[in-house]
Amino acid sequence: MWFYTSLRLFPLVVGFILLHRLLISRPGVRRFSARVLLMTATALIVAAPVVQSSVREPDQFFARTRTTSVFSLMPWNEAIESMWVSLGKHALMFSHEGNANPRH
Repeated sequence: MWFYTSLRLFPLVVGFILLHRLLISRPGVRRFSARVLLMTATALIVAAPVVQSSVREPDQFFARTRTTSVFSLMPWNEAIESMWVSLGKHALMFSHEGNANPRH
């Protein structure tokens, strides 16, 4: 999962969750800080091999993203238009047309 671009935004999601917890629940600052520090250290230890490989072999690490990105397959304005068409179809799937695939 580390190689999917969207997962790289996960720390931002965790940051928002922590900020929400801090603002809403108002836990003890000392205890909360210790837990966040422990969580951060654990995440860095777990991510260290992937980070190391991305630094050592950036071409290999980012190859899938470059290969599958819609922006590498067509010119910028065509890619933007394709994204809007896809987004429109996706939005209509929830409210208007439904999903054509019966498994979903």
